[in-house]
Amino acid sequence: MNMTNSKPISAVFLVCVLFIAVFCQQASGQDISDNADTKIPFVEFCDLMADKDRYLDKLVKTKAVIEYRVTMEFVLYSECNSKRTFIALGVLDDIMDEILDIFTTEMNRRKEHNLTAEITGILQGAAEKEIRGFGHYAWSKYQFEIQEINNIEAAKTDKQ
Repeated sequence: MNMTNSKPISAVFLVCVLFIAVFCQQASGQDISDNADTKIPFVEFCDLMADKDRYLDKLVKTKAVIEYRVTMEFVLYSECNSKRTFIALGVLDDIMDEILDIFTTEMNRRKEHNLTAEITGILQGAAEKEIRGFGHYAWSKYQFEIQEINNIEAAKTDKQ
């Protein structure tokens, strides 16, 4: 068998296979650039709180109110079935300064504002980390650890 002809035939065969795979994927309506690993699901905050076990330790996006408390901690909440549902808020160490600067600038450290924001992060459970809880005095059994924050809107608190 002549080996000099096998390389071009193999290359042509590989190009044909790739072309067919790409064509079939485009014909099916799938975007090649959409990889399941790069898509972060958006979950309503109330759904996140109602089904914590489903989202535990998973990266998700949500929209909620961020509030600075007199206990010197940040919490997340939203109106869920006419009731405010609160959880502790955590921040990754490597973006802590940036996030705290955003929070304190927007809130002026006098709690004149709450922030409504779209946040990306991971819901963590105290039981899984084998700790009593999160937040001041470990009051929250869950924490949402922020990895990214977008679409920040400052809104007056109802205390004013």
